[in-house]
Amino acid sequence: MRGAQNILLLTLPWLLSCGQKLELFLGEDTSIKFTLEKETQPQVTYSLRNRTISFDYQFHIDRNGSYRTLHTNDTSCSTTNAKQISSGTFVKNVSITTSLTIHLDDLSTYGNNFLFCLEDTAAYQKKVIQYSFTTALQNFLESTNESGSIDVDSGVSAEYFLFQNDWVSTLANRGTGSILATGVSNPRYHTVFIDPNDNYRLKYAVVDSGNNRVLIFNQIPTSNLTAADVVVGQDNFANGGPNADLGIGGPVSCKGFYFPNHVSVSATGILFVADTYNNRVLGFNQVPTANGTVADFVLGQVDCTSNSSGVTPTALSAPQIARPMQGKLYLVDTGNNRVLVYNSVPNSSAAADFAIGQANLTTGTATGANFTTQSDYLKTPTDVLVHDNHLYISDADYHRVLVFDAVPSVADTRPDYVLGHTSASLVLPNQGFPFATATGLNYPTNLAAQDNTLAVADRDNHRVLLYDLPITGNAQAAQKVLGQSGMTTNSPGVGQGQFNKANGLIFDGGFMWVADTENNRVQVLAIP
Repeated sequence: MRGAQNILLLTLPWLLSCGQKLELFLGEDTSIKFTLEKETQPQVTYSLRNRTISFDYQFHIDRNGSYRTLHTNDTSCSTTNAKQISSGTFVKNVSITTSLTIHLDDLSTYGNNFLFCLEDTAAYQKKVIQYSFTTALQNFLESTNESGSIDVDSGVSAEYFLFQNDWVSTLANRGTGSILATGVSNPRYHTVFIDPNDNYRLKYAVVDSGNNRVLIFNQIPTSNLTAADVVVGQDNFANGGPNADLGIGGPVSCKGFYFPNHVSVSATGILFVADTYNNRVLGFNQVPTANGTVADFVLGQVDCTSNSSGVTPTALSAPQIARPMQGKLYLVDTGNNRVLVYNSVPNSSAAADFAIGQANLTTGTATGANFTTQSDYLKTPTDVLVHDNHLYISDADYHRVLVFDAVPSVADTRPDYVLGHTSASLVLPNQGFPFATATGLNYPTNLAAQDNTLAVADRDNHRVLLYDLPITGNAQAAQKVLGQSGMTTNSPGVGQGQFNKANGLIFDGGFMWVADTENNRVQVLAIP
């Protein structure tokens, strides 16, 4: 009897092995069942500083085996034309979570697809499953380029400046008397963006308003001597006159600008320039990589040779901002005292879908400030921002920022709160005081946001105010200030950390980039 038991014990592992092999054999003709549980909404994290995107996927399979995940533009599981991202073993019907970290530089080589290469334990069955992360990548680009205020996280560790020789120089074009690739005159706005049509490079662009051009840097500039790589609006870096250096009375074309104010880039790589004094917005279907590139389309005019103002769904008056945000285009039509909304980002001439600040698309008056009682409540708006499902408008001539608790989707939507005043009907700078305060504003221009912080360029107080979000009432006080020693001072200055007309804002980790307009420079300053 004991001998039989020994035989059984010796035979049992063989029987179990045979059973496993039999199970595999019986399933040899049955395809591996694979379930990807986060196919449509993977968790996406990204690092602009390291230029990587990570996707977390969870899946399970109906048998035991191994897998490899490849980033590839091929449909086979060969590693010859692929980059292996992850590998491992799986137990049947037990969920596995894997993180796919992709470097932006690899997208041009390996494309937007990855493969799951699966093999059961006995190698009877193999399966190749191809998935595209195009949708996730598009969402990533919308969350950066179309966020309204990208957080650069460039790794800066010390304050520095651009476009001047030292911290106290303030002359336009570095005081040389010549127009340069390293100098500016009256910079108004700037932006950092990812160019999906140029190997997903992280780039920087600044609106050099006084030189009637936009400068593009193919990398984030970290030195005051960094030269721009591309100029838009002029044929070369030496020209700076209106309308491609042909003068104020010169012919208007799709190449030149007349005192531009704003530049932005959509998730698909469309570059918009608010060509303010030509009463139009020019669109470039790809970010220019050559000097003097001609625009592909125009908003606000019937063609590229016209520049008259108007107030219709297709006409503009001194537009200052054109921001693609969350799949829409928001256009601040400053001279018509309205913000136009295009329900999709246009890549050709188009009409706006509705207006904020006016009752309809054919009025542009500014008859009063009280948004609780009237439809036309804006006066010289200068910026618009969508952040965390809220919308903010800097209403400059009424010295306030309007706050919408929900992003408007139809005409005649009214704000919920106002920064800069205690009620909707007040309009004086600094709330009527002869000095600045933590709750007052004096011609606020540009806006930016990062996490739970809203930044407002309080231009004529020569400062930047930082507010804690959410905004829950009128005249909420700012928590921090840049450009002044305290909340009650507002003098212009020329030294490090001082401004003369603060404008465009960019968050960069614990630092902020500020377009210091009349000091003809950009400052990168630590946030207090």
